[in-house]
Amino acid sequence: MLSEAMTQRLNEQINLEIYSAHLYLQMSSWCAHKALEGCATFLSRHATKRWLTCDAC
Repeated sequence: MLSEAMTQRLNEQINLEIYSAHLYLQMSSWCAHKALEGCATFLSRHATKRWLTCDAC
């Protein structure tokens, strides 16, 4: 079993990864709205990487 402290830290990291993914998606949406498709694609892919990092959690 994991200790309570380790569980808490893992949960904090998972929450940070999800928060980061949401930020990247928000920025991607804004870029798409402003017709900055290259930036929107880049940020969307970066958000996907954040989700994949969290997927193992």
